[in-house]
Amino acid sequence: MSESLEIVTQAPVLTLQGLEAQVQALQARVDGLEAQLASRTPVSPVAAQVAPVAVAAAIATAAPADDQGTIAAQLTKLFAIAARSNPENANSDAALAEFEDFRALVHVDRKNSPLLNQELYQYKWRVICRRYAQYLTDIANPASFQITTQVPAVIDARTETVRVFLRADKRMPVPVLFRRDPTQASAFRIDQSSL
Repeated sequence: MSESLEIVTQAPVLTLQGLEAQVQALQARVDGLEAQLASRTPVSPVAAQVAPVAVAAAIATAAPADDQGTIAAQLTKLFAIAARSNPENANSDAALAEFEDFRALVHVDRKNSPLLNQELYQYKWRVICRRYAQYLTDIANPASFQITTQVPAVIDARTETVRVFLRADKRMPVPVLFRRDPTQASAFRIDQSSL
C-alpha cells in the first residue's frame, strides 16, 4: 500500500517516458495484488453457496408444526375455561384456578406484574366470562367459534403476530391479536383482545 502512495505522491512527470514508467509501476502493483488474491482460498458469497429457494424452504419449515392449529386451540381453551367459570364464585379457589388457566394463554408481556394481572382479571377475564357465549354457535361446544378474517392469511416462521377476527352476535367481528411468546418456545399467545 505504501508503494502506491509513493507512486501517487511523487512529483508529476511531464514527459511521456515518465508517464509510461508510472503506468508500468501501477500495473506491477496490480499484478502483485492479483497474485496475492489468487493464492488465498476464495470466499464465495452465501447466495452462491446456498440456493435462495433452499433458504426459503428452510425458513418455511422451521415454523412450529401447526401455528394455525395452535391459535384455534388457544381460542377453544379460552372458551372452555370461560364456559366452566362461575361469576358468582369470583373469590373461590376454583375461580382463581380458572384465571390461572386463562393467564397461561396470555403473552408474558401482558401478565408480568401485579398491576397487569389485576387489569387482566378485571377488564379482560371477567368480561370474557360474561360474553363468551356470543362467539359460539353452539354454547356446549367451545370450538364452535368462527374466524372471519386472519391477518396474515398464511403463517410461517417469520410471522411474529397474527390478528384474527371472530364472528360475534350483535357485534362486528372482534379482533384478537396473537404474538409469539419467547418464554413458551415462540408459541403464539394472546397479546390483545376485544372479546
